[in-house]
Amino acid sequence: MSNEALGAYKKAIEMYRRIDDSIGLATAYSNVSVVYLELKQDSTALPFALRALDIREQSGEKHNLSISHTNLGNIYSNLRDSIQALDHYSKTLNIDFELNDSVGISMAYTNIGILYYEGGSYKNAIPFLKKSIFLDSTLGDEFNLMISRFNLGEALFGLKKYDAALKEYKLSYEISSRLKSASYLFDNGKPMASCYDALGQQIEAYEILSALIPKYDSLFSDERKAALLELQRGFEVYKIDLENKLLRKSNNQKNATISNLNFTEKAFYLGLGFALITILILIIGLRRINYLNRSLRTKNSLIEEQNLALTSQTDHLQESIRENQNLVSLMVHDLKNPLAQVGSLAQLPIDDEVKDLIGRASQNGLDLIYDIMEVTHAESGELKLDKQQISIHELLTELAEEQLKAAENKNIKIILNEDPSIKRITSDKRIL
Repeated sequence: MSNEALGAYKKAIEMYRRIDDSIGLATAYSNVSVVYLELKQDSTALPFALRALDIREQSGEKHNLSISHTNLGNIYSNLRDSIQALDHYSKTLNIDFELNDSVGISMAYTNIGILYYEGGSYKNAIPFLKKSIFLDSTLGDEFNLMISRFNLGEALFGLKKYDAALKEYKLSYEISSRLKSASYLFDNGKPMASCYDALGQQIEAYEILSALIPKYDSLFSDERKAALLELQRGFEVYKIDLENKLLRKSNNQKNATISNLNFTEKAFYLGLGFALITILILIIGLRRINYLNRSLRTKNSLIEEQNLALTSQTDHLQESIRENQNLVSLMVHDLKNPLAQVGSLAQLPIDDEVKDLIGRASQNGLDLIYDIMEVTHAESGELKLDKQQISIHELLTELAEEQLKAAENKNIKIILNEDPSIKRITSDKRIL
């Protein structure tokens, strides 16, 4: 059939040459290249496709020019020249955009996506294939949508995104089932099984393959049936092995259940004994804790008593310090008087009377120092008092006479104002 087609198209080339019909000639060259492409004689197809492109570029007919670029993209793709293939597919895409040809744009996206994923550039392929799916869905073109979803599944499978790939294969499989497309039923069935296998779901892989042959027996060629049966047998061996494993697992579980019943009884008594020992340990521990708590409370009470005693002693010491400070202040004040008296008398003309007064004032200061010493003895409990009856009048008169000379020198008059009710007191005159 192909040879007959080649013969007819070559005769058409000669005819179009004679009548100088460039459009017909370009179409004939293009048809010859397509036949050689189907026969997988890509190198032979290439010059015919290039000649068709050259003629169409001269004529400027956009639609057929887009077809030529697509044809050349397919030839270069088969020849593994991805750079040339991508260049021609891209030119097809640009022309179809100019023509606003949605079907052509979708096919160009699909061809570029396939080119990328067949070259291992799975990530680059995905955006083009998704655009193609969107356009095919919008146009309601189920055939091209089936192809685009299958190719997207292939790209996702290459990225090892098996769940996502399986979803696309299933959608393509559903369309191929509606369209009764034997090639895509076969093409989707195999990778679906591979996805299930990669996901560890070999039973599902076996089931999808088992359903294909009886359901679509009339659609498949003997070659495809044989390929499917071979895959099915591989998964069937796994299925039988898995069923045996599941059976052994079920028997083991039953045996384990029986063993567990006997073990449970033993475990109960062991657990009961362990619980009793635990309770006994807890009781002993609680009694020990109570004893320690009582000891701690006793120690805390002793510490509190000691703290109270220390606080009392501290207060007593502070009171003693305050009394000593007051006493020192008082004694300093008392020492000031005889010292001031001696200073005043020293400024007067020295006579016997002044000498006598100076001597008495000095003696008073010395006596006061002795008194301070006596107070020190009193604090240590060694003070001895010489108590006797003392006349208030005589005491005051004596004190006035001591101060009289100094007072007169300063024009100060001393007046004695006695309380007649108080005649005498009992005390140590040295302290007074």
